[in-house]
Amino acid sequence: MVKIQSTSDPIKDTNGRNYKLVTLEAPAFKEMVDLQTGESILALASPKTTKKCVWEKNYLDDTKHVFYDAKVGTVVYGSIHTVSTDEYEIEGKDGEIRKVSTYTGFIEALPKDADFDSKVNSMLLSAGRELAKDADSNFEVAKEHQPSNEVEELAKESVEEQF
Repeated sequence: MVKIQSTSDPIKDTNGRNYKLVTLEAPAFKEMVDLQTGESILALASPKTTKKCVWEKNYLDDTKHVFYDAKVGTVVYGSIHTVSTDEYEIEGKDGEIRKVSTYTGFIEALPKDADFDSKVNSMLLSAGRELAKDADSNFEVAKEHQPSNEVEELAKESVEEQF
């Protein structure tokens, strides 16, 4: 599940169009074994976060991005995904330049969706990145960011209890 964690105030781009920077977060769980009971449990792990620019009027057809007016805490359909890319340089907050070979971004799809691979490629293209030459094009979301059957059942029960 991905939620909106924060939204910036409107910012004007170089052409005078308003956009907002939306921070998205996906919780993570890692399967562990309780050493006292031998029971398999899901432990909360560090969440995965990314930012996405969303326009008030996009450049294709002047429509507003669905996340533009979304409130903090809103659950959104999709996944945060990290893929291997060709190596590139980034500047850290400390001003140091370092080389990286992965890119993390939000995909408005889940791995089970027919257009998931295409949307991963679009994400990379819009970020000016290319899939690493030796990377597997069969994209998979890291196991800790996929709901297990147990988590899905708990979520389903929680939703059913509300009705």
